[in-house]
Amino acid sequence: MAFRRVRLTGRATRFVGLLKDFGHLDERTTTDFLVALADAPAGAGRGRLDLPEVRRFAASYLYGADGDPSALPHLDEDWPILFS
Repeated sequence: MAFRRVRLTGRATRFVGLLKDFGHLDERTTTDFLVALADAPAGAGRGRLDLPEVRRFAASYLYGADGDPSALPHLDEDWPILFS
């Protein structure tokens, strides 16, 4: 079994920490998030991922494939801080 690996820059790591601090990820969902990121085209075969790639992935991961912000109204308040 091959292990998937994703490497993040310091800025990207701090962003994942912010997602946890704001309550959008916990320990289990952080692991799920990082596994999904490693499987995503953004993370496949790349060196370190920086903030723009991780933010883009996080937006689609948190909102889902349809990108409907109304699905997670609690993120509306945090969106400008985390994603702009």
